[in-house]
Amino acid sequence: MTTIRERNSVIELLRIVSVIGIVGLHFYGQIKDYISFNNIIWEILYCDIFCMSVPFFIIISGYYSVGFNYEKLAKLHMAIVFYAFLDFFVRYKCGISVGAIDVIKSFLPIVSYKYWYYSCYFLLLIFSWGINYFIEQIPQKMLLCILIGWMAIVCSLNFIPTFGFRTDDFSKMLFYYVAGRYLRLYGLRIFKKDNSYLLCGTIMLVISYMANLLLTFVMGKGLSWFANDYFIFKEVTVIMLFYYMTKKTMNNSVVNRLASYVPFVYMGEESVRRVLFYYTDFSWMYDKCGLIFVVILLSTLISLLVGVVELIRRFVFGFFENRYVNLKKLVFFKIKSISGIILDRICYH
Repeated sequence: MTTIRERNSVIELLRIVSVIGIVGLHFYGQIKDYISFNNIIWEILYCDIFCMSVPFFIIISGYYSVGFNYEKLAKLHMAIVFYAFLDFFVRYKCGISVGAIDVIKSFLPIVSYKYWYYSCYFLLLIFSWGINYFIEQIPQKMLLCILIGWMAIVCSLNFIPTFGFRTDDFSKMLFYYVAGRYLRLYGLRIFKKDNSYLLCGTIMLVISYMANLLLTFVMGKGLSWFANDYFIFKEVTVIMLFYYMTKKTMNNSVVNRLASYVPFVYMGEESVRRVLFYYTDFSWMYDKCGLIFVVILLSTLISLLVGVVELIRRFVFGFFENRYVNLKKLVFFKIKSISGIILDRICYH
């Protein structure tokens, strides 16, 4: 299997910016019904840019390649359970109604789809051996045809509400992952100059933004569905911009270190955001022209606060996490051993 051991800090910086962008998207989601029309125009621009954040995460996973790792799965599961219970506690303290379903989601955050990204990501890790094998065994041209056909089919289905894929569906995640593996294995040969990929991605982003503005003026309310749902535009933009970034290299230990907290920001930002909205009145800024900059600033602040929470979690629960990993390791090898014995008996008897 082809892998990359050295992390490119340009890609790590992209992960950091993307997760801050996601926090901002969620922030906008809470205030979009109250902001002025002028700020809606800026909100659409923000959404058009950062709706590519999750695709960037997955395409990065494909580019570096992921594999089944029980230790990684165990640690990730421990973190998810912690932040699920933290969210439950915060909701309760903020006076938000919680019930039995919320308790179940806290105990079983992966199965209950509490964090859709990690529910899908767990499936990706579990089946990664087969996915990676399939990608690396089929011819390049066939893989390219699969990706192009995949885009065309999903693009068509998006116009049929009953059969359209959900944005957070595993099939979407699988597409981005395969696209990332393709870029790693074969690259792109569309343009001779690297800057042309940046220019192409930027042009498609501008077209998407202009389409959203047109829809907004026609409908009289903020709409960003074109960037989110029109599959070809967003996916091609992501592929073009990401491939351009892979051509730029940088090695910065601070950036790489900060990027290691990105998965936990995604898990914990909702809890911190709830607390901020509970104790702070943001209505004063709904009609301010600089709202977008306030959102970016608050998103960065929330991300840093989650980083502090994660440091505390690691310090307090590090010992229990290691014990949990060792337990999972013991169970995994026990199941593997028993499975081997059963298969041997079936084969030889």
